[in-house]
This record gives sequence, structure tokens and C-alpha cells, in this order.
Amino acid sequence: MKKDLPEDLVYQLTKVMYENTEQIAQAHARGKQITIENATKGIAPVPFHPGAARYYREKGLLD
Repeated sequence: MKKDLPEDLVYQLTKVMYENTEQIAQAHARGKQITIENATKGIAPVPFHPGAARYYREKGLLD
């Protein structure tokens, strides 16, 4: 995400994506790879957008 996007917008986009993974998987073959369990794997050391980080912290994926 672009770092100048509003935190609340990125939070909502991230939330909608991970709360609708079944629909994404039905719409695209690679959609099955989008899971909350994989959300933060292999990303470091790239910093998360504050809005995405907020969602991941709520889900216990970040400290």
C-alpha cells in the first residue's frame, strides 16, 4: 500500500480482504493462497502500512 493512504482506509481494505478470502478464492485461482495465517509471513524487513499493521495486531500476528 502507498504510505500516504489514510490509516483507516488501509485498515478497512485489509480487514475486508482477510474476512472474505472464500470469495477471493472463488474468483481467482491463486486466491486460495490468501489466508490470515500467511498474511505476515515472508514480509520482513518491509514495514507494514500503519493501517494494515493495526489489523494484523488485532489478529495477534504482530506485537
